Amino acid sequence: MMYWLNTPAKTDDETIHFVIAKVEHYLINEREYDSKDIHSIEVVKGGKTAHEDPSNPELYTAYVVFADELEEQYKYEIDNGQVYQGVSFGKHAESNEDEQG
Repeated sequence: MMYWLNTPAKTDDETIHFVIAKVEHYLINEREYDSKDIHSIEVVKGGKTAHEDPSNPELYTAYVVFADELEEQYKYEIDNGQVYQGVSFGKHAESNEDEQG
């Protein structure tokens, strides 16, 4: 199933696929990961208002597991069309880059 990143989703299932595609695009194109680096992306609907608008990707959270760190999950959310990583402490934590740089 192919979802265009600029085409708004209309159903819960479409939104889940949209969020997966958006996070994967972010990781590969902006964070420069290879697709082989990503073991899995799981999306869950969150919050009390998630049932109100199943087409709003901001109500969903993606959990990414990287191939070289299977014991860690990294939380990603979409806000105003941008993908952001939540607070993370593993080796793929984006906040670590600020400390190391």
